[in-house]
This record gives sequence, C-alpha cells and structure tokens, in this order.
Amino acid sequence: MPTAGSILVEQGRPEKGDSYARTLTADRLRRVFSGKWEAGPTDPLPGGFEFVRLGKRVDAAALLAMEREEMVDTVIGSHFDAKRRRGDQLIRVQHPERSYRYLVARDTSHEGFFLVWDGADHNTDLTEDVYEACAEEAEHARLKPSPYHIYARLYRYQTDGVVFYQIPDRILADFGLDLSSEPFAEADDP
Repeated sequence: MPTAGSILVEQGRPEKGDSYARTLTADRLRRVFSGKWEAGPTDPLPGGFEFVRLGKRVDAAALLAMEREEMVDTVIGSHFDAKRRRGDQLIRVQHPERSYRYLVARDTSHEGFFLVWDGADHNTDLTEDVYEACAEEAEHARLKPSPYHIYARLYRYQTDGVVFYQIPDRILADFGLDLSSEPFAEADDP
C-alpha cells in the first residue's frame, strides 16, 4: 500500500531561547505517531517521525565555492527587489539557438540580469570586455539597453547603466543574512 510522506520545516526563534521546532512541534508529532499522550493513549498513526536539524549554512565560503550552474540557480532564487512584491523576481533566459555566457535572467520589465562567474578559480570580475559582451547579449535577447544588472565578484569597469551586485555580499543580504556576523574576510583575496 502506498504511503504518504510529509516534511515539516520550522525555524523557531532560537535567538529568543524559544526553539519550539524542537520542544513543541517535534514533541507533538512524536505523540501523534506513538499514540502516547498525557491524557491517555490513543491510536497511533501509521508511519514514523524523525527530527533532523539543518546543519549546512549558507555563508560566503559556500557561495564562493559554487560552480556556475549552482551560482545561476542561487542568483535567480535569491534575488530580491522590494519594488516587486508579487510574482517571480527573475525569469531564467534561455534561447533555443544560442547559449549566453553572461545573461541568465530578466525581470518583468525586460531588464537583463547577468552573472560573471565561471567557478571559484576563474573569471569573476566585471571588466570592460565583459560589459561589452553583456550589452551584445542583451541586444540579441531584445532586452532593455539599460540598466544591466550584473552580479560579479569585483567591479573593475564602472559605467552608467549598470546596477552592480557584489558576490557574495548581495546574495547573502538577499537571503536575509546579517553580513556583519559573517566570519568571511576579504584579506584572503588576490
């Protein structure tokens, strides 16, 4: 007989000493599956329950170790624009006859979003050549000529018409992480 499964995700409020995911929610689920309640036993539900703590952190080091496709997914999934509260923030750009080196997404206003990232040990900087390639890709994809929203590690070529998002800082901020508490130091960069 097929069984149904569920996953419950609960963050709780551990910063206030109230990790109710562990103390309240997990306890109640154990009782539902075991049938053991303080008021007396009940018929247990078939199946089982397991409480698991999330152990992997999203931090600067994890972001900077990503390969390109992982970073594309992360940029598209994390991007937040407070002016756009409804619908998709970014829509992946794909062309049936051409692959883009930098163009990864667009917003609903047809502004292009570009990622300068070939993996941790390769090209990660916005340079004049990269900017020109982004402009060509935007034109080919029939996107607005500016602004270009560009995610990159360093902003080595500055020009009007670019909204620059520094990796990893902007992604961490869009995930809602407090950058001041990150143990990441720029001193290790070349």
